[in-house]
Amino acid sequence: MAHKKDAYYFSHDSSASRDIKMLKIKYIYGWEGIGLFWGIIETLRETTDFKFESNKDSIDLLSSILQVDANKLQTFINDAIKVGLFIESDGYFYSNSLNDRMEEMNKKRLTGIANGKKGGRPTKEEPKNNPNNNLKHNLNESKTKPLKEKKEKEKKDIFIPPVLEDVIIYFDENGYSKEAATKAFNYYNNLGWKNSKGNQVLNWKNTMLNNWFTPQNEKKKYHLYPKLMN
Repeated sequence: MAHKKDAYYFSHDSSASRDIKMLKIKYIYGWEGIGLFWGIIETLRETTDFKFESNKDSIDLLSSILQVDANKLQTFINDAIKVGLFIESDGYFYSNSLNDRMEEMNKKRLTGIANGKKGGRPTKEEPKNNPNNNLKHNLNESKTKPLKEKKEKEKKDIFIPPVLEDVIIYFDENGYSKEAATKAFNYYNNLGWKNSKGNQVLNWKNTMLNNWFTPQNEKKKYHLYPKLMN
């Protein structure tokens, strides 16, 4: 999931639009294709693993987000895959370039955090035969042990399944029906909160967003007054 601080940030080269792959997609779709490509990249950036499911329901959802016709979007994604802008694998499509840049950014972030803990400088090595080393080691271990135990506990408690009411409220807040929420809850609850491939669901809200927030699951709109016949 994107961090608050960089929720809308990802780097790209100023010459990206002149990349041979981009030129190919621009030849087919013009500047509209360039804009659509970056719209998809921004959406991928906001997903947990920087990838999006390529099934029809997910493409329909993406078309709703980008405000573009679903058939046109599907054709565009297929063409972008052909020219190498996207990769499709195991029912998902993603951008290698985005993944590489996010990996590099995360490395820099981790390096910055590590340097911050050291005060921005490498720590000096203590002489190996210094009798104070053992004392410092024991003190440091006593401080870090509770933190390690806490992190191990957090790893074990990484996913807590929601109750039906939570799912209904989440669907309702986003404009989707109680019936669809109940159906989605029962589906994953019966599978032990695993997806169709048998993988453990880690973020149930993202799973609902990617798989169940589709037009057919939207709340039905009723008119208070019947339309008068002429």
